[in-house]
Amino acid sequence: MSDHNRLVEQTGVYYVGHLAGKLNYLFRQVKEHDKGIDAEIELTQSPGVVSPIIGVQIKARSQFKKTVDNEISITVTEKNLQYWKSFGRPVVLMAYSDSEPDTVFWTRVDNSSSHIIKISMGQKFDEHTLPKFIRIISQYYADISRSLPMEYVSNILIEMGPQVDDVLMPVEKKLERAYKLVDERKFDKASYIYESLANIFEDVVSILYNWGVCLLELGEEERAIDITTRALGKSPEDWRLHNLHGMCLALLQKYQESEESLMTALKIAPFSSEVWNNLGLLHYWQGRNEEAFDEFRLAANYDTKDSFALFNLALCSTALENYEKALEYYDACIKISPKLYDAFNNKGVLLKLLWRIWEALDCYDKAIEIDPQNPAALYNSAYLLKDLGYNERATQRYHMALELRPNNARIHLDLGLLYCRKDDLPTAAYHFWSSHDYLEHSRQQEMGDYVGIVDIGYKVFYLIRIVFTEHSATILSVDSAPELALFNSHPGLHELLKYG
Repeated sequence: MSDHNRLVEQTGVYYVGHLAGKLNYLFRQVKEHDKGIDAEIELTQSPGVVSPIIGVQIKARSQFKKTVDNEISITVTEKNLQYWKSFGRPVVLMAYSDSEPDTVFWTRVDNSSSHIIKISMGQKFDEHTLPKFIRIISQYYADISRSLPMEYVSNILIEMGPQVDDVLMPVEKKLERAYKLVDERKFDKASYIYESLANIFEDVVSILYNWGVCLLELGEEERAIDITTRALGKSPEDWRLHNLHGMCLALLQKYQESEESLMTALKIAPFSSEVWNNLGLLHYWQGRNEEAFDEFRLAANYDTKDSFALFNLALCSTALENYEKALEYYDACIKISPKLYDAFNNKGVLLKLLWRIWEALDCYDKAIEIDPQNPAALYNSAYLLKDLGYNERATQRYHMALELRPNNARIHLDLGLLYCRKDDLPTAAYHFWSSHDYLEHSRQQEMGDYVGIVDIGYKVFYLIRIVFTEHSATILSVDSAPELALFNSHPGLHELLKYG
């Protein structure tokens, strides 16, 4: 990198820190070697939010590539994407250019799967950013919170009692249909059934509860709060309702009220693993990781078969940078739920980050056995096999993933790289053409009319040059430099190979 580029990057970091201070954020630069995070921003001026933290990656350039849609286009690596996803907090990418020295643009990236990050030039880091940051923090953890169990059909029928005598069969069929829809994650249709039944059986709290859970899953927290408030008026000692009410409030960033509702639920049901889990999630979202860890541990103690609590302990341990303990919790979670796809896939990602690559491959294999129709572990294992130089096994898995996601440009790109290694340039050109929009965004200004790709892995290193015409791709050259591969440039890593 030229001295000029280094100066621009340094200026970018300092300017973002200066701007964060003016906007009343705490800005902490990461001093260690940059692995994908340059700094952390802590929100200090938001009522009801206990010091939430967002990770920040800063890209500074003399000039950024801009699209016709008035967006900045930045290419990032797979390592960046994986690091951001496993960081344990939301992550935003900020763009600074010395050609526009008074403006910083940003976008969220921890939920991105594309190597082409597009930042709208309408989204500036300014006084209007705070509510967006708060919303991002809630959205980051929303998927984790959406795990409240539904009331069984038989329980609802018992609660209905004599009201159902004349209409038992049609009502039972509706309830069974709704429960099946929930199992299929068709919450909109299930919500419609519960709503129609709630209008008939107004005093059946279990119907209201299930309706509220569906609304929560649909992201309609305000309506869910209305439903739980209505149900609490009929059954104020029902801990499930206080629990659901608290989670809805948390997703609306009403953290103090959420904690009050969850503490009320604990007073009624002090040994509820579910409530302790949700209280732990609330504190985890706020960056109170030590408290969250203790609460997840209580949840696991009160229900030794609660794999969700163990999964949360693994996430929290990762946030606390206790990676070995996180692996132990993933193992305990898998022991209870040996068919939990996400536990194997997440464990594989963590093992790869820890350079325990053969163990990572084993985890991906087990995830694929559990759900061969889910492309995540297929892609993760194919990418790792590609980096190790196992071309045939990687090609097979990429094709399996491509059958599930036929228009995925990233899979086509990786297949193009693999076919270059196998000296099948016509097939490689086909796959490069199938990812041409993706690759065109990767064009480096100094490369002129061609696109250059650096393909670096543990045992392989290739430099490939491609030219695109209107209807095809032409490969200009494929140059191999194995001495630059990770294992060769870091000889100590060769020890990892003996486990293969």
